Amino acid sequence: MKTIVILENNQNELQKDVHIANAKELGARVVLLSQAQRPTEPGVELIHVTNGELNRSLDEAAKITEGETVIVLDAALKISKEDLSKALEACSGTHAKLFSLVDETGQSYCSHDFTSEQLPAQIGYQHFLPMGIVSVPAVAMSNLDETTSAAEAICKVLINAISEAGPVETQTAEIQIDKENAEATVSMNNAARASALRFLIHSINIEELFPNHSWEKHQEECAAACYHTLAATFIKLEDYNSAIECLALSDRLEDSPRSLALKGLIALQKGETLTAVANMVSSLQEYERRKKETEGHYLSFIPKDLEKINTNLQSGLSALNKRENDTAANCFREAVFHFDSFYEDCGLQSVKQ
Repeated sequence: MKTIVILENNQNELQKDVHIANAKELGARVVLLSQAQRPTEPGVELIHVTNGELNRSLDEAAKITEGETVIVLDAALKISKEDLSKALEACSGTHAKLFSLVDETGQSYCSHDFTSEQLPAQIGYQHFLPMGIVSVPAVAMSNLDETTSAAEAICKVLINAISEAGPVETQTAEIQIDKENAEATVSMNNAARASALRFLIHSINIEELFPNHSWEKHQEECAAACYHTLAATFIKLEDYNSAIECLALSDRLEDSPRSLALKGLIALQKGETLTAVANMVSSLQEYERRKKETEGHYLSFIPKDLEKINTNLQSGLSALNKRENDTAANCFREAVFHFDSFYEDCGLQSVKQ
C-alpha cells in the first residue's frame, strides 16, 4: 500500500476531504498533517501541526512511513482522482520525482532542471516552482529546519532528496491544474524562498551548487565568488541578514570589489545612504585596482563602457559636494553596475533604489 502525506495548508474542509476520499478510493494510506484540532477519522493517520512548525510534523510523518517512498501533496493543489492515480503509479525508487503540472491553457509549471547545480537560481529567481505534489523517499521529510508553508516544506524535502540521492526525476505524465489555482500552489513568496535557500546552503556543498568554477586552481576565490552570488540572491529576496552572512564568509577568503558593492546595496536598501556611498566608492577603487592586476586571479573585471562609468562617477562626486547624498549613492551604484555585469546577471538592477 502506498502512502499520501497531505499538508492541509489551512485549506477549506471540502478540498481536504476530496483528497482524502480520492486517496482512499485508490487504496492509498493517508497521513494528514493538520493545524486544526479534529477528531480521528477512519483510514486517516492524523498528525497535528503545532505552532505552525510543519517541519516537526513532517519529521513525525517520516518516522511512521520509514522505508517507504511517499507522495507529498499540498492540499491547495486541485487535481483529479485520475491524476492522483498517475502520481501513485510513479511513486517508487530512491530518487525524488516531480510531475509536469499543466493548466487549461497548456502552460507547464514544471522545471526540468531540478539539480543541485540549478537549485540556487531556481529558488532565487524562477517565479513558478512545481511544489504542489512530489514523490520522495520518506527519509527526505526528516531534519528540516523551521518551515511554515506547504510549498516551502516540499521544496526543502526535495533539497534533502537531492542531497541524499541526486537529481530529481521529471515525470512525463501530465497533471492538470487550474490556472487560477496555479499561483497559490506552484509559487513561494520571498521569505519562503530565502528560507529554502538557507537550507540548501547548509545541506549541499558549495562546490556541488556551483560546479562550473575553477575549483582546483582557485579554490578560495571561487568560493568567495559563490558567496557573492548567494548574497546577491538574498538581496533580491530582501533577506539582508543572510546576505551579510554570505559576505562575511566571502571576506575571509578574499578582498573583492563585489563584496563592497553588495554591502553598499544593502545599506541603500536600509536607508543608510552615507554607508552606501562609502562602500560604493571603495568598490569602484577596488575595481580600478583589479582592472590593472588581473594576473593570478580567477576573475577579471574589464568594464564595458568607461564613458558611462566616468559620467556616473563625476555626477556622484558633484552630488556629494552638494550634499545630495541619495543622488550620489545612486550615481555610484550605476557606475559599479557598468563596471561589472555580475549585478545585472543577478537581477539587482531591478532592486528598488
